[in-house]
Amino acid sequence: MEAWRWREFLLLLTAFVFSVGFASGGFLLLLVLAAGELMAGEPLWRRTPVDVGLLGLVVATVLSGLWSEWRATALWSAAAFGLSAAVTLRAVVLAVHQRPVFARRFIEAWAAGGVAAGALGIAWLGSSPGARAQVFNMNPNELGTTLAIAAVLLLGLSLDGSRLRRLLCLAGLSVVTAGLVLTWSRGAWVAAVLGVAVLIALTERRLLWHALLAAALVLGVAAPALGPRWAHHVGRIREVAVAEGPFSRIAIWRLAQEIVSDHPVLGTGLSTFQFVYERYRQGTTAAPNAPVAHNLFLQFAAETGVVGLVALLFFLTAGVLAVTRWHTRGPPGSKERRLSATAFAALVALLVHQMVDGTVLRIHISVGLFALLALGAAHSPPRPAIRQ
Repeated sequence: MEAWRWREFLLLLTAFVFSVGFASGGFLLLLVLAAGELMAGEPLWRRTPVDVGLLGLVVATVLSGLWSEWRATALWSAAAFGLSAAVTLRAVVLAVHQRPVFARRFIEAWAAGGVAAGALGIAWLGSSPGARAQVFNMNPNELGTTLAIAAVLLLGLSLDGSRLRRLLCLAGLSVVTAGLVLTWSRGAWVAAVLGVAVLIALTERRLLWHALLAAALVLGVAAPALGPRWAHHVGRIREVAVAEGPFSRIAIWRLAQEIVSDHPVLGTGLSTFQFVYERYRQGTTAAPNAPVAHNLFLQFAAETGVVGLVALLFFLTAGVLAVTRWHTRGPPGSKERRLSATAFAALVALLVHQMVDGTVLRIHISVGLFALLALGAAHSPPRPAIRQ
């Protein structure tokens, strides 16, 4: 099999298993493939609009790691973060340049994985009042992120194709949405709603009817499981919104701001928030264990300082602009325009959830972020490839 076909196959496999918590396995396969491709003379890199932002982000995380009290942890995390971003971006960009139809196939595989994850989350839901849908090594919030994205993707895919294809998309959407509801991940709910709203605004208003139909199906599927758990989880929502307490997001954000003020330039090092957090929570009622700041930008500010935060914002801005250009270049009403709108809306959903969570810091979610940005970057005007 030709190298580019292997690349496509592994990328589609990664897109599918991403939604059920096994993106790291697909990423490792892509890493091995990339090494083989380079030995065979394939391009080392194809220039994109996000390259400078990615390089700046890698440099910032490495500098932060060198400065960190937990140097080994921070440098290892910086290496893993940079490598996963580079390998994913390279593979997706080369695949799209090889065959433009790959972008749609990739999104379809991702959406199919979301349906599988939603079904597994529902099937494995426990019977206790506090039970929340989760799968394998993804907790409810991480599953919530992937299902919010999958819901947007399925809704976008339901716009094109045969009637059977559209019905299958809507059926899958009902499963994904039921699983999303049962994660009780409130941030993911908001992310899905805003992502769908952006998709409707960018495409066609008839999507609203698709969404309402899927919501009606969800009520029928999820109602028996929602009722007994409603009182318990409503109480948890109140606990998250208060200013103090072990479940308070506000308390964690306040402590994260203190960490930023004490380590303003380079932070404490990537993946070290959980270590430094313990020092700051003494004497408070904040959560006894907080591996993340529950806000992507606060997290980067605490762990990589202002340098890392600026680099992250620059990288994300370049990626969002690339996806925007992909959308505006497509003819109005075309399949390409609807596909790019779907990718943009999914990116919105992902980033919105990161305002109240930090799931993108796990490789299972970060691979999805890099892939969405790469789809936009790949559709920017072609630039010369970098050879070895």
